[in-house]
Amino acid sequence: GLRTKKSIFKAEQSFAVQAVAVDLDGKRVSGRPIVIRAMKTVTKRKMVKKGKYWSYKYSTERKEVTRCKLTSAAAVRSCRMRMAKPGYYELDAQTTDAQGRKTLTRRGIYVAGKSFIPWKQHNMNRIELVSDKKKYTVGEHAQILIKNPFRRARGILAVEHNGIVEHRYLDLSSSTHVEKIKLTEKEIPNVLVSVALVRGRVKAPKGAPGNDPGRPLFASGRIGLKISKKSRRIRVAVKPDRSELRPGQSFHLTLKTTDHQGKPVPARVAVMLVDEGVLSLLGF
Repeated sequence: GLRTKKSIFKAEQSFAVQAVAVDLDGKRVSGRPIVIRAMKTVTKRKMVKKGKYWSYKYSTERKEVTRCKLTSAAAVRSCRMRMAKPGYYELDAQTTDAQGRKTLTRRGIYVAGKSFIPWKQHNMNRIELVSDKKKYTVGEHAQILIKNPFRRARGILAVEHNGIVEHRYLDLSSSTHVEKIKLTEKEIPNVLVSVALVRGRVKAPKGAPGNDPGRPLFASGRIGLKISKKSRRIRVAVKPDRSELRPGQSFHLTLKTTDHQGKPVPARVAVMLVDEGVLSLLGF
């Protein structure tokens, strides 16, 4: 298994990569050497003619930029890495079992910086947005990486939840621009982040073929962010004053309601007394 605390980092930022080795039954194995290689995806593009129209043709290759080594143990082991240039990287962790069989685990991360990256686009009008986590808690700042396809662009970012909650103007000069968005209680259980970018007319490269490649362009994209409902959950503790009763006897219940942090919170509580035998018949 391979893990990092998030999936977006800054260029030259040091971060920990955690790893464990397990057998086929999921039990952790100690003493196995693990090599973790950081492989950068290098993308190149050129314009080619397809019929009457011109479009970009992409080629990609994977290039190792750094590696670290560790030995597995019962506890999680880690080593530190740092990427000098922005882009998309795959962390390949490889180990060998007692029979000499190799096992590979892979995790993708993004590194943000100032260099231009020709992102591979299947639709020239779409932008891919990437979040640093799959799910957030109230009060956290979500990091959204904008895979800007232009060398320079202006646009707008909107955060939506039953309408527009927030909007901000963007002036981008990087292919890996990152925006931070604070998530609040009001936005549970999710928000939608939208980005629209425009590029004005630019000078086309000398000898650039057809379709006016320097023309103004527009692109947009969106991503949904999930927010944990944990902060809205109320825990109810029920404590009767006796554990055994006879028919016709009364008893007292002590009820305590607390929030997700264990702090007392006022609440309306409905108390129902139901025969356990009836519940068992209903499969409750």
